[in-house]
Amino acid sequence: MVAPRVTMRSSRSSDPRHDSPSMMTKSHPLLAFLIALASCGGAPSETTTTAESLTGAELAQLGRTGAATGFDLLFITMDTVRADRLGFTGHAGAETPTIDGLARSGIWFEEAIASAPITLPSHATIFTGLDPTEHGVRNNGTYALDESHETLAEALQTEGYRTAAFIGAYVLDARYGLAQGFDHYDDDVNPNQSERVSGHFNERTSVQVTDAAIAWLDENAASAGGPPLFTWVHYFDAHAPYEPGGAIGARFRAQPYDGEIALIDTQVARLLAQLEASGRLERTLVVLTSDHGEGLGEHGEATHSRFIYDSTLRVPLLLSAPALFPTAGAVRDRVVSLADVMPTVLDLLGFEPGERCSGTHLFEASPSAERAIYVESLVPLLNHGWAPLHGLRRANDKFISAPRPEYYDVQADPGELANLFESATSSASALSSQLDRHLDGQGSAAELAAGESGLDRETARRLAALGYVRGQAGGDVGRLDPKDMLPLWNAMNEASGLSERGQHDAALGRIRGVLKKHPKDAYALDVEALVLARMGRNQEAELSLNRCVRLDPTAERYVRLAQLELGAGNLQGMERSLTRAQELDPTEGGISMVRGDALASQGRWDEAEAAFRRAAELDPVKWTHESKAKLEQIRAARR
Repeated sequence: MVAPRVTMRSSRSSDPRHDSPSMMTKSHPLLAFLIALASCGGAPSETTTTAESLTGAELAQLGRTGAATGFDLLFITMDTVRADRLGFTGHAGAETPTIDGLARSGIWFEEAIASAPITLPSHATIFTGLDPTEHGVRNNGTYALDESHETLAEALQTEGYRTAAFIGAYVLDARYGLAQGFDHYDDDVNPNQSERVSGHFNERTSVQVTDAAIAWLDENAASAGGPPLFTWVHYFDAHAPYEPGGAIGARFRAQPYDGEIALIDTQVARLLAQLEASGRLERTLVVLTSDHGEGLGEHGEATHSRFIYDSTLRVPLLLSAPALFPTAGAVRDRVVSLADVMPTVLDLLGFEPGERCSGTHLFEASPSAERAIYVESLVPLLNHGWAPLHGLRRANDKFISAPRPEYYDVQADPGELANLFESATSSASALSSQLDRHLDGQGSAAELAAGESGLDRETARRLAALGYVRGQAGGDVGRLDPKDMLPLWNAMNEASGLSERGQHDAALGRIRGVLKKHPKDAYALDVEALVLARMGRNQEAELSLNRCVRLDPTAERYVRLAQLELGAGNLQGMERSLTRAQELDPTEGGISMVRGDALASQGRWDEAEAAFRRAAELDPVKWTHESKAKLEQIRAARR
């Protein structure tokens, strides 16, 4: 079941630049060391890439079944954090003393691979132990995890755990299915009900997330003899745009992505300090990972989701508990999947994973050298109509199925720069055949594109601000290689950025250059409509949006079209658009907002007020601020 939205606000107002762990009630050597480093302001991280490698036998002993029976579980996912940008993985520019300390007191896996370079599908894999082809979540915003799949939270809730999640971005809103099994699912990503500004509306800072988590832990962790706790904390700061701000932002002005990760580190320190203060840290298993990495320009990809190279798939993964792992170290003899996390955690806590997961145990004594991790990105297909990307990643090599296939020796060429597909025919063919078997029954690219279904609750002003809008390119669906389309994708992003900065003429020229080459790319048409509307050229914006919804209809796009039609006095057109939006997604609060505007324009104040209140009830994150503003306008008009 999808849990209802629950909002917990903390009275605590924390600034990571001034936080100190004064709430600690007793000495904990590890925590004291971590906090001392974290509070020193700019202390360089100590790298642990030379950490001792654990043998399979040592690992199996450390990870024996039930070793963490009765332990609490603190699960931290750092959205968009690459494996190679932390101190313990060797990044000289990192300022991550707390996380590095966790690595020095635990087990970390050097070759951990995400199943997809996008938030919702990857988190679905983490919390079900299933590949995307099995759990069925293939994109953000237009899929939701089906209730038939058991999550880690459901498994632990059944075993008596008290469960809570604290979410950093709208993309993991409860409506997308990951709230299953959580007693408390705090997805209020707009806690101050501030006006929406670009992508910032879609997320809250790690400080705000930690405030909410600590408030819940204060209430639930202090009860001695109470049930064990499973706390999931999701930090979104490292997602673009990178704007750490404050003293950290000043230190990382040249590398703001690293600054966002440094900010997260200070908040992990706060969480650990709270657990220490409550006396629960000694019996807490900490799992820290990321859902995917970030391109940072590698292969021409600035962010993520369009390619499946290791720059966006290789992630940090560590398990830490000093009482559980007296021998710490790195695991370098295997490649592991994020699908392995759920069965491993359940086994450590003393519960039988059974048939719940397709992943394997991270602590296996004898890993298979031939194990191949399935990876994919359907974003090129579902957002643009380009070819989808599927692949297999082994410890030493990797195959990517694309219109121009790719095969890499990832040991000799970790940057995946030399495509050996034409020369390494035997190995590439073997992986290609294995991939075909894995994808058997999945359907063609055109069928996948046509079959994208589910809740279609994406809203362009929420998810598009984060780069998550789908659109079909018309003809040649599934045939265009994303490698060839990258310049156009970059041009779309540049157009959006120019318009956000008020350079609308330049933005319009850039996006129309894209449309000249690909006139049926709905994403590009959507950007054009947004730019034109900002320029006040509403009639042209309406034409662009009409073309867009014919290619890729969503409820949010029809709402925007209805707003333009209302402004033009076309009430009949507005009603048609709102009816279509209602058919696509009856929970889209924007439908009520437009109806409220129409009613207010006719002086039907009571009905307008009811419509605005209804919008805020349907989607408080998006519409509460706007609803309050509209209600105030009505009160002023009635005076």
